[in-house]
Amino acid sequence: MRETMGLLRVRQLIKKYQLTKKQYRALMLRCEGLRYREIAEEMGITPQSAWELVQAAVKKVRKKAKVREGEKKFFLASSSPIDF
Repeated sequence: MRETMGLLRVRQLIKKYQLTKKQYRALMLRCEGLRYREIAEEMGITPQSAWELVQAAVKKVRKKAKVREGEKKFFLASSSPIDF
């Protein structure tokens, strides 16, 4: 079965930043502007779990991307900046 470019890109980002699938999904939903409550509803988890997934993903991405403490933006490959 052939993968679409989007799915291939997702797999590359997960591998590059060592994110779990849930962390990646929660982070992408947050980047789309969803609130933690909305992410929780979408993923079938609690708002606290949604927050924890996003925070864990951000921590991993910052560490791999070597984003300095206090910076509020980082880039995922060639994408536009993500604010947190």
